Formats: sequence, C-alpha cells, structure tokens
Amino acid sequence: MVMKSSSEFQKNVKESYPISQRLVKNPDGTVDFTVKNGLSQDFQCCGKISATTNGNFTVYGKVPTGIKMNSIVRWWAPNPPDFRQSYTGSGLPFPSEEIAFDNTKNQGVVQADANGNFVIRLYYPNGYYVNCGKDYVKPHVNFKICESSTSTDGIFYRIDLPYEIDPPKSLSRDLLPPIYSRSADNRSYH
Repeated sequence: MVMKSSSEFQKNVKESYPISQRLVKNPDGTVDFTVKNGLSQDFQCCGKISATTNGNFTVYGKVPTGIKMNSIVRWWAPNPPDFRQSYTGSGLPFPSEEIAFDNTKNQGVVQADANGNFVIRLYYPNGYYVNCGKDYVKPHVNFKICESSTSTDGIFYRIDLPYEIDPPKSLSRDLLPPIYSRSADNRSYH
C-alpha cells in the first residue's frame, strides 16, 4: 500500500504517548538506536542505522517482544532536500510539515520476518519548520508496527536521524550569523 501523502497516517498519529530514544554512534559509522513508546517498557524497539555514501539510509530494526514477530511495519519520512544549482536555495529545510511530507518518496510498508527483524531503506530526509517557522524539526523517520496488513492501528515510533547537514540552513534572515545580518544604522552588509 502506497499513500499519496502522509496525512493518511499522520492524522491518526498524535504523539499522545511520549517517545524517548537513545542513539549510540559506533566507530564503524553506524548508529545503534533504542526507541520507547510511552505505553510500556515492553514496547521498546531497537536496531541499527547505517548511511550509504550516496546519502541514503538503512534502518535495521527488531519488533518489540510481545508483538507478533511477522508484523507489518508502515514507515514514512519527510522528502529528501532539494539540491539545486544555486547555493542559497540548495538544501533548505521545508517551510512546513505539510510540504515536507507532500507526495513523499520516503514511505513504504515492510513485513518483519519470523524473528521480528525488519529493514527500512530510505532517501536522506530533510528537516522542516513548524509553528510558523519558529521551531526546527530534525530529519527523522516515523514507523508504525501493525499486526496485520489491513490494520492501521499499531504502535508508533519516531527516530531522529543522527546525521544532518551541519548547520541546518535557516529560512529566516534573523538566524544568519552576525557577519551577514543587516546593520540598523546603515542597512548594508558588513
């Protein structure tokens, strides 16, 4: 099942339960993750994230104990950044969540194997702003573990990806370093 926009899942996923995560960077460049849904310690999902040289990611996860091992994992993430020819317009975060998820190519459904292992392959997702551009949301991947392919009910998880364009570009001139900000006196660049 492929969705045209993430609103199909997003409208049902309200972070009513706190989600905590622990990321540990390994010497080989991979990152171990543990995410917990606030329902219970039993719903702890863990795995490994690896980045490829072309900027894509692979998430290797394991379904929490107490959940059917060959469950369905529905996942979605923001679209990858736009890398245009102009430096100033290249790699900017999306201005809103709606635009970040609109027709995203970062979505899919995978089935966990008999041992509960699953693999998600995605393009590097971009960050985006919420609250009228005030708050930056880091690149992340959302996934929901459902017991059957027809169910949309399940346990929601979110992993903030530890790899990010450093520093993220701002959509606001107010967040530019002082060397580029306008002077109140002469309205010219330093």
